[in-house]
Amino acid sequence: FGVGALYGGVPPGDDVLDLGCGTGTLLAAAGATTRGRLAGVDISAAAIARARERCAPFGARAEIAQADFLD
Repeated sequence: FGVGALYGGVPPGDDVLDLGCGTGTLLAAAGATTRGRLAGVDISAAAIARARERCAPFGARAEIAQADFLD
């Protein structure tokens, strides 16, 4: 999870899943501390657009999806 990656709960090579990632702030911060894939999900189109911009420097290892994670 994004918060776990920030506080050392995710080994540097592991993947990070952030459900309800919003604008991608935590996901981008986690991306700076891990080399794994980054996946974010949020229901807001506006938040997802910002998250994609924020995580663009991570290239193909970052995937941000607009969805209701309860579905």
